[in-house]
Amino acid sequence: MAELFWKWEQYQLPENIAQEIGEGLFGGPPPTPAANIGQVMDALANTMQNQGWQGVQHQQDVHGVKPGIDLFAAVTFLPITGNTFWQVIAVGGGAASQQQAQQELGELQNMILNVSKTLSGDPFP
Repeated sequence: MAELFWKWEQYQLPENIAQEIGEGLFGGPPPTPAANIGQVMDALANTMQNQGWQGVQHQQDVHGVKPGIDLFAAVTFLPITGNTFWQVIAVGGGAASQQQAQQELGELQNMILNVSKTLSGDPFP
C-alpha cells in the first residue's frame, strides 16, 4: 500500500494537566499548553511501544511502525488556542490494506482517549 490515511479532530488538554499551566514551579513562569501536551505525547509513545509498535519516537510528533504490516503512523497536536489542539493521526505505507489502516487509525484514537483518561485520574480508562 502506498496510500496515506488520516483523521483529525479537536483535542482538549485533560483538566488536571491544563491546571498545571497556571502553576509555575518555585514562582517561575507557568508551563505553556504546548509543553503540557508533551505529557500526553510521552504517554502515547509509551502506550504505542507497549502495544507492539516499533521505533516509536516522540519528537515534534509521535511516530512509529507497526510490525507485520509495516504500517507507519504519526500523531501530532497542533495548537488552536489555549488548551485546545487539532489532533492529527496519519498512517500509511507498508503492506497494510485499507481496512488495516482504518483499524489502526481507530486504535490510535482509542490509545489517545485512554491516555487522556489516565492522565485525568480516571481509574478505568
